[in-house]
Amino acid sequence: MKTRTSNRGRTTARLRRVQGAIGLSNRQMAQLLQTSTDTIVGGLLSGRVAFRQEQKRQLVKLDLIAVLAAKVYTRDEAKAFFATPLAKFGDKSATDLLLEGHFKFVAREIAAHHEGRDA
Repeated sequence: MKTRTSNRGRTTARLRRVQGAIGLSNRQMAQLLQTSTDTIVGGLLSGRVAFRQEQKRQLVKLDLIAVLAAKVYTRDEAKAFFATPLAKFGDKSATDLLLEGHFKFVAREIAAHHEGRDA
């Protein structure tokens, strides 16, 4: 039986994984999850964070993007993909697009790279 504590631990692990894989700052993570930077920092330090359901859903979406990127890119390539502004993104980075809520667009672009073609 799953407990609330184990879910929180899993949420914190997911938070760390996403931040590391995508290279998000605490401020960016807070913006994406519509919470405060203090909540992100406190959760990372304590190993426990309590997010609302919508925040958890957003974190799961980000985690899926991070996992997909890890399958397609090396760690350095993934960091570059998320940080580098690209003409096809309107001179924005993939992180900028995520911050604007374009999760599906970023995921499709990574999938297109996986399939060996540009979106």
